[in-house]
Amino acid sequence: MTDQERKLSFKKEEKILCFHGPLLYEAKVLKAEWWEEGIDPETGEELEEGAHYFVHYKGWKQTWDEWVPESRTLKHNAENLAKQVELKQVYKIKKGGRNKEAISTTRKRSRETSSEKAKQADEAYWKPPDIKIIIPSLLKERLITDWEWVVKQQRLVPLPRSPNVTEILEEYRKFSNARNGNRESADILNEILLGIKLYFNKALGTILLYRFEREQFVDISNEFPHKEAADIYGAEHLLRLFVQMPMLLSHANMEQDGISIMREHLSSFLKYLQKDKQYFLDEYQTPSAEYLARVQKSD
Repeated sequence: MTDQERKLSFKKEEKILCFHGPLLYEAKVLKAEWWEEGIDPETGEELEEGAHYFVHYKGWKQTWDEWVPESRTLKHNAENLAKQVELKQVYKIKKGGRNKEAISTTRKRSRETSSEKAKQADEAYWKPPDIKIIIPSLLKERLITDWEWVVKQQRLVPLPRSPNVTEILEEYRKFSNARNGNRESADILNEILLGIKLYFNKALGTILLYRFEREQFVDISNEFPHKEAADIYGAEHLLRLFVQMPMLLSHANMEQDGISIMREHLSSFLKYLQKDKQYFLDEYQTPSAEYLARVQKSD
């Protein structure tokens, strides 16, 4: 990719609007860089190729400064400022939970006190819950290998996979229940596994696929129009979900006890996934020349 193609839409010190959750906030660009697609070997997180900006949100503490992809940014102009106001008006906080109470209290105070207090409450609302999912080292290696096969070698996971995500989750449910034998624990586990499946079905087509796999996703969706992603894809793509899980859960309406339980179950599942090597492919398939041509055309 040439330097001209690696275009940065914003420059250092420029004022922009940035999505944080479903809302837009005014921010300033502190750094602007182009990132290559890949996997961070230290964190196991997927690195999205493209322009990224290290931003500071106006009126927020420096602890909220963060790197964001260009997809989360908008120009600071009249049209987008109007969009910012519209989002604030239409967005409704979900019922229940401490975060809703914090925002409700803030809205009352914002009418009575300074805007600074409202901003502080916004920070309290958007502060992500402390969900740190540690991916075992062998699974991190899997993530890196997965990236190399798809992005560097242009290979694909053959679909549909067997066992698929639904089957893997069911096998883990049986394994865990046989080990614990506690009805209350079984009910909690069922809810968590259902949540994993729902997250996977929602996230697969939007944030779990590499660019090279998108034509395959279109093909398999057309071939099995009534099947969920969890019934088609397997462990390779399920593992990618856990890299994104802290972000997906960051605005979930959860109490601290629920967060601890969730973290414990997700960690146990990853350990199980690491031990059972039969779930992962030893090698991906080489796509046809026709598929390669379609990918090049879509780029």
